[in-house]
Amino acid sequence: MTTATAIHLGYEPHVMQEKFHASEAKVRICVAGTRGGKTRALAVECALAMQFRPGSVGLICSPDFPMFRRNLKAYLDELILPVGTFSVRDYCYKHRNGSVAWIVYAEAPDKMRGVGADWVAGDELRMWPREAWQIVTIRADKPWSRMWGVTTPNGKDWVYDDLMSTAGKAVTLDGTRTNPDGDADMEIFSWKTLDNTKAPDLRPVVERAKRILPPQFFEQEYNCSIEEFTGLVYPDFRPLEHVGSAPALPADWPRLIGMDFGAADPTAIVAFAVDDKGAIYQYDEWCEAGQPLRTHADILKRMIGDAHDVTIRAGKDAKQEMIELRDTHGIVVQGADLDFIARYSRVTELLRDDRIRVDPNCEQTIRAYERYRWPMKTTGGASRDLKPMHAFSDLMDASGYALTADIVAAKTAGPRPTRWSWGRIRADIKKWRRGGDGWRVPTLQPNW
Repeated sequence: MTTATAIHLGYEPHVMQEKFHASEAKVRICVAGTRGGKTRALAVECALAMQFRPGSVGLICSPDFPMFRRNLKAYLDELILPVGTFSVRDYCYKHRNGSVAWIVYAEAPDKMRGVGADWVAGDELRMWPREAWQIVTIRADKPWSRMWGVTTPNGKDWVYDDLMSTAGKAVTLDGTRTNPDGDADMEIFSWKTLDNTKAPDLRPVVERAKRILPPQFFEQEYNCSIEEFTGLVYPDFRPLEHVGSAPALPADWPRLIGMDFGAADPTAIVAFAVDDKGAIYQYDEWCEAGQPLRTHADILKRMIGDAHDVTIRAGKDAKQEMIELRDTHGIVVQGADLDFIARYSRVTELLRDDRIRVDPNCEQTIRAYERYRWPMKTTGGASRDLKPMHAFSDLMDASGYALTADIVAAKTAGPRPTRWSWGRIRADIKKWRRGGDGWRVPTLQPNW
């Protein structure tokens, strides 16, 4: 029986990935558009470090466990498991040559402390607190230690201030810009989504995103632009088009109810009905502070009425309230993702497609759409990151939780774009194998 001893990549980097891998800088940061191939490039660096540095100790850092499981783990498993193992008890990868890669999470910076590391890999730095990056920098304390980080830009946040603005070199497709006052050991690599020429079917995805997303957000997420957000969060909301009385609501129309629990702040509850064509009617709202959970249950029952198909969603951080509603009042509430970007994108898409109608009686929601703004934090009067002001966030968050439900996506008009998933990549690899092409022998080696 033959035992695998070398990592096989199955990987053909595009131009900017090649530049990222070829760099000899101690610190390499990739700031690229969504689906630009940055996470895969990071996984390849981790795999190469384990392969060509026997006995080395590395740190693989994600914002939290769900992000690691969704984003990075599939790539690492495909690359490392043929020549090593993943220890569920210790939560680390172990190569047959003795190298180890520990998994840590930036959501708990103090737990990232420890002995020195030969290399550090960080995924989605925009979601890290600044302290987490400072701690892993301390751990990369050996003369030969290397650090790699990847992220999508997020305005002028700490990544911009501490890394992008201080790097000695900035590398793009157009060339290299040198900062004589910057850190000579740090290089920034930036590219747009469409610069990833190795990914299939990206152009339709980008064109659709350009149509449905606000211009600033699109430029940031797909063109790797550093944007500052100003004005209204939902400028596409137009009362003349998006406010109107709901028709009679049949009991078989699905209902979507969103909740944003508040302790000192108000608790907001909003209710929507979805017709057979995908139009969404907000027919009720409630927003008050200081009310007991029993009142919340009564409001929910009123909004549910005689509907047959009801989905209730709230931020997944309100676990205790959701448990009490279930156990005491028999109302099941689903935990919704707290990612603001997902809510922001979905609501903007629905407004641009004119699929939302808000009943005139929902006056608080209408007022929230008209006054929900980005905060003014910088001298230029623009927000430094993607976080709107707190005022009116309760109703807007509740709406976002409801409208990010799967049923809304399922009723979107027109065909959905093909997603570039790891499952599809595996299927392609199997085809290559059957065709005799097989895995590509790795030609990359770490430059340290």
